[in-house]
Amino acid sequence: MNPGLLLASLEYADALRKADDQIILALVSNATLITQEYARKLSSLGVHVTVSIDGPEQVHNRHRVTADGRPSFTQVSRGIENLRKAGIPLSFRAVVTPETSDNMSQTYDFLRTLDPVRPVKLRPVRGSDNPRYNPAWVRRFSSDFTQMVDDVFRSIADISDLPDDAQYFARYLSEGRQRGAYCSSGEGMLWIMPDGSITPCGILTDGFICGHIDDIHSSEELVGLLSSQASKYIRDHSPAMREPCSDCQWLPACGGGCPAVALSGKPPLCDFYLTLGESIRQQMGEKRG
Repeated sequence: MNPGLLLASLEYADALRKADDQIILALVSNATLITQEYARKLSSLGVHVTVSIDGPEQVHNRHRVTADGRPSFTQVSRGIENLRKAGIPLSFRAVVTPETSDNMSQTYDFLRTLDPVRPVKLRPVRGSDNPRYNPAWVRRFSSDFTQMVDDVFRSIADISDLPDDAQYFARYLSEGRQRGAYCSSGEGMLWIMPDGSITPCGILTDGFICGHIDDIHSSEELVGLLSSQASKYIRDHSPAMREPCSDCQWLPACGGGCPAVALSGKPPLCDFYLTLGESIRQQMGEKRG
């Protein structure tokens, strides 16, 4: 995305936010273009930043390369340092592929050393066509992820050290805390696309545009886009509203999963969440015992 356009969009949204403090400005970035000056501007706008980094250098550089094919770890690390110097609390996410899933524990441990303000996110790679997740890859990711969680359970005293998906299940089992909408798509989140168009979901774009930044003149108009036909369609067809999620014992823990993936058919990560829930139930029982 063009850095100048992004900054202009954030400044525009910040002006609207001054009339509605419920608006949150969030940015997910690979941080390669975050200079010190840019980081200071993001800090002045109160932007929440999540950095995509796929693990320590040798893991990250397997897939995260620049446009001309060079490894990007050094650039990402520089961007993270610039954000940190600007005083921006950071969170981190890693995309896990079939080639890097056996390094998941190493990746998780590395992201924890970066002192995130929220639980580390580990996400399986998603395809652009249906099925968005290859079933064989879901099984591989499920096995490696739950093994990593089992290993973490053996070495921690507090469930806050768990990665985000696992922590939702552990909180639900130990405290009865339910997870809300998976990502607030259609309910409380709007994405500004490179051309200034606005959508409730960064994946569902074609046919789901609900407005354009140039047509928004107040915070009320911006929030009003959550009542648009595109937003309503995502809400009405979210996993929590459909079978098989509505009767699943783990719905309160997973929040129904990704609405965009669900709209492509049966939520394909159900088997992962079922496996993860049972694994955490067993591990928590052993710790209590």
